Amino acid sequence: MKSETKASQSFFTLALTFFTVHEIDAAVRQEWMFIPLLKDLSASVGETAFIALHIPLLFLLFSMVTSGNRKIRSRSKFFFSILFICHSIAHFFLSGYCNFSFASFWPALFIYGAAAASIAYLVVLRFNPKTKGGDK
Repeated sequence: MKSETKASQSFFTLALTFFTVHEIDAAVRQEWMFIPLLKDLSASVGETAFIALHIPLLFLLFSMVTSGNRKIRSRSKFFFSILFICHSIAHFFLSGYCNFSFASFWPALFIYGAAAASIAYLVVLRFNPKTKGGDK
């Protein structure tokens, strides 16, 4: 993996911020209703399960992208950047459903902002002239 620059680090941090805020907003907007294993649960159980599942998921995400191991950290940032982009594509295709409440400005900004910042991270990382070393 190429080493990161301040720009690439900033783009990834922005992507992670947008994604995290989206996940908070997703709980309010009942996103679990679009997840196959959770959609048939009552509102209170679905909300609790959705939020509870985010504890280990976000712990894993934050742990991996801040790992002291450069290889784990850089691969995790790459993987999660791809995930943020795929997540936005999924939201785009779900936008036609009648119960979809993520089309207004703020939810769309969080979702597509994470994807745009991830793309910027990957582009800056790809065209970084440094080919050795790790995060600074």
